[in-house]
Amino acid sequence: MFRNITAFVGGIILFYLFLWVVIVLQFGRPTIGTYWIAAVHKVKLDAAKRMPSPKLIVLGGSGAHFGISAKRLQDRLGLPCVNFASHAALEFSYHFYRVKQCARPGDIVFLCLEYEYYPREESWTPKMLDLTVDTIVSRDPDFVRQMSLVDKWKVMNAMSNRRLIQGFQKPIYSDEQINQNHEQAIYHPFYLNENGDQIGHGPKWQRPQSPDIFRPSLVVSNASIKPLAKYSNFAEMAHWAQENHVVLLVGYPNLARLPSYTQANIDKTETAIKTLWAGLGVDVIGSVQDAFVKPEDMLDTRYHPMEEPALERTDRLVPYLKPYILSKKQ
Repeated sequence: MFRNITAFVGGIILFYLFLWVVIVLQFGRPTIGTYWIAAVHKVKLDAAKRMPSPKLIVLGGSGAHFGISAKRLQDRLGLPCVNFASHAALEFSYHFYRVKQCARPGDIVFLCLEYEYYPREESWTPKMLDLTVDTIVSRDPDFVRQMSLVDKWKVMNAMSNRRLIQGFQKPIYSDEQINQNHEQAIYHPFYLNENGDQIGHGPKWQRPQSPDIFRPSLVVSNASIKPLAKYSNFAEMAHWAQENHVVLLVGYPNLARLPSYTQANIDKTETAIKTLWAGLGVDVIGSVQDAFVKPEDMLDTRYHPMEEPALERTDRLVPYLKPYILSKKQ
């Protein structure tokens, strides 16, 4: 009996050791699905490293990437500003890891997360999205290497069979081939300016009938924010900012304004987010209302305004950010 149990346990250990070796062999092997993320990350990191401190760093998912103009903020506030946002399917811990690569003492990090980050349990889980695993394995293995053993174990469990096979296949197109053809999609590093902003996302690229534009946010509809104890990575970032003399601010994401959002739930959502971050000593600026954008002004999802509405949304942020910027200039 004991021998059978030992053999069974040994078999499991060997299986996971084999699986880890397979994953390690895929480190740095690019996949087509992660091209855009890797390309914009490089542009944004290069831009951030060129900028002197103090500077303003906009951090978040693609809602902030498409919806906030760092160049506009820089022009209005007179402080260097970089749009460091990328993709909302990436786990928060990866956004945090990336911003630590460029934030310096005296900088301001303006964190503007999509609402879906709030109901999530802020930890690596077997259910984490394929895109996150694909990105870190194929494009940023240094992040995987610095993860804890527990988190590496979760990555192994989250790796799909499809992704394991894909990692050993030759990509249909190389990064160079994709990079040369920017006329086929707005999701291309060609459409980034020197501040890391998305540009050129006007009516030419609009998909007004996209179902996601009209899909309500469950957080705003139900004011479903978990208690502070569920957000360990938020707490870690707040502590890091305080330890490193970085000012952390939080804002509300731009969102298509739908009739189903009642004022009562809008108010509850705003109060819940402010309460959550206040427990970490972090200011929340702006309002849910200020971040709303008309559905007809959205590009292709409920979080992606077109270029001109994004500039208008950015202008509404200026009065809220100005007091923090002025303190940096004194």
